[in-house]
Amino acid sequence: MGQTTEHRIFICTSCKHNGSDCRPGVLLIKELRAAIHAAGAALADDFTISGVACMAGCKAPCTIGFQADKKTAYLFGDIEPTQDIDELVAFAKLYHSHVDGWFSGSLYPEKLRHHTLARVPSMILAADDRIVQ
Repeated sequence: MGQTTEHRIFICTSCKHNGSDCRPGVLLIKELRAAIHAAGAALADDFTISGVACMAGCKAPCTIGFQADKKTAYLFGDIEPTQDIDELVAFAKLYHSHVDGWFSGSLYPEKLRHHTLARVPSMILAADDRIVQ
């Protein structure tokens, strides 16, 4: 029996909507947990969803990240907790299905294509000193 990779979704709970005291991260955690659970056991069993204090995405609240061992990590910003749930679940399915997590931005759900803050490779190869001069 193979070991499954634990996938993590982390959401900033410090971000505030611009010009407001509203912190949408807590609502997004609640909404996304329900949506991932509704998407089925295959997805729900492999994802944990939690809040984090800050991801330095303050100019694009609400900020959300996707990460798994040996996979590319993604960071998205300017997420609406009640409006973008379907896109986040679609991305979770896509991310879950790719062994290394690396895929073209053209495959992202439409909203996320325009709200990507970072795509961080799972492994960074050191460049040969002769190349980097």
